[in-house]
Amino acid sequence: DCLPLYWPPAKSMAMTMFRTSIGHQNDTLVVPCRKRRITMCVDYYICIFLIMMMHLDAGKQYGVVAFSIQPSLTKKTAAIRVGGTWLGAKKTATFGMGCFWEPAESLLEVEGVLGTVAGYTGVVDPTKKPTYDSVCFGRQWVEGVRVTYDDEVLSYAELLDRFEEAQNPKMGSRQYASIIFTANDDEHRLASQWLQKAQENERVTGGWPAKLTTIESSTPFFQAEGWHQNYWKKVRIRAAIVVMLLVLYNGGLDRLHIFQDTPELQKTIETGALALALGGGLATLLERVIDTNVMELE
Repeated sequence: DCLPLYWPPAKSMAMTMFRTSIGHQNDTLVVPCRKRRITMCVDYYICIFLIMMMHLDAGKQYGVVAFSIQPSLTKKTAAIRVGGTWLGAKKTATFGMGCFWEPAESLLEVEGVLGTVAGYTGVVDPTKKPTYDSVCFGRQWVEGVRVTYDDEVLSYAELLDRFEEAQNPKMGSRQYASIIFTANDDEHRLASQWLQKAQENERVTGGWPAKLTTIESSTPFFQAEGWHQNYWKKVRIRAAIVVMLLVLYNGGLDRLHIFQDTPELQKTIETGALALALGGGLATLLERVIDTNVMELE
């Protein structure tokens, strides 16, 4: 179990880790957590709350502008990102994997992967930030997935195997191409060795032969609009809520026989359920109009 972070010595320890990790991307700050999923998330947010509220001056001193958490419900750890830097990360890797929604989610299930970001890459010297429309209607940009991983748990070669399994590219499409973006000579060497071996073995994953995967040098990576992040997870939750509301509207309460004596109240609830379902659909559409921020990541 996680040491209760509201206990003063634990709070001091957490702050010590925070102070020594800021500005050092190679340092590791991984928060152990409890076995139950609910208490996991609670512990993470308690930790961040304490650091922000009790040590706000330290945050200003180190130029911290934002905190975010990437909990892993399967590995009982969480990585903490401060001002865009993953403190619990060792390395990052970028891939073109087809439509980025599904691969970005699938890779989160891989042991050693701390986080993923859906974004746009593939242009060497972009003159302006891309948008989803410019990517869809252009021929330069690639839908990419930036993977943050712990190389003490997952090697780059192993990550390439997971990349191959998770990708879903389309032939003849730059936007949905299968590309390994290498950031340095070591990554290029390992990627070349891996790809050569895959091609020699004539590996085919999901109908996609390895010989159609290419290697390119890393280019600027832009985090896509917010509604693209954790896309399918949000869609599943929203769809479940809408279905539940529509069931209520279409007589789902009749079988419960709760409102036999108050039919007017039941009618009000059914009308409210329909209104919420329609409002949720409208909010999803508005999200695409409002949540349009695209930012370049280091």
